[in-house]
Amino acid sequence: CEKTCNCPNRCARKFQGCSCAHDKKSKSALADLVCFEDDRCLCFQLGRECDPDLCGSCGVTEVLDPVYRYNKAVQKTRCCNASIQRGVPKRTLLGDSGVHGLGLYAGEDIKEHEFVGEYKGEVITREEAERRGAVYHHQNLSYLFSLNATQEIDSTYFGNKIRFINHARYGKQNLYPRIFFVNTVHRIALFAAKDISSGQELLFDY
Repeated sequence: CEKTCNCPNRCARKFQGCSCAHDKKSKSALADLVCFEDDRCLCFQLGRECDPDLCGSCGVTEVLDPVYRYNKAVQKTRCCNASIQRGVPKRTLLGDSGVHGLGLYAGEDIKEHEFVGEYKGEVITREEAERRGAVYHHQNLSYLFSLNATQEIDSTYFGNKIRFINHARYGKQNLYPRIFFVNTVHRIALFAAKDISSGQELLFDY
């Protein structure tokens, strides 16, 4: 059950969020990274971004507060699992690609695992995606991205410049996508698979 269900708060099936907290005593290199990519965060394990309505101790409320949106000190010691909701992508530049047509390039240095941007577009059914896909095939283009078992994202007409990221075979890519459940809907985020220097073309394995 989700927070939008009409069931009572005492419902045993209702998701309660994570209970992560900043460990000031730990000497681990990951101690500062609350809700990072490991098994400590229940939300991350379940493919969810932390929810400010449910997660009370990880600091996601502060991370999403517009006052702290660009405060690096707060971002470093609070929840790291709210990148899509925070909505602060890396600077990127559109230009001619050595791979195919137009491509997207890093406009600043990006560290491994940092959030690069969200793949946005029109959410459509799988059936509609198959119909459009047949048309796009003849046009030699496609900006369809599978979202879940019943939906896909089509950024052909509604989207952002993330759609111009080109394909690279496994081992050659410098980004990786992750689908998160965010406030009861699925959304797609792209993260750096390795350190990326400013000026490098951004690529991921379709």
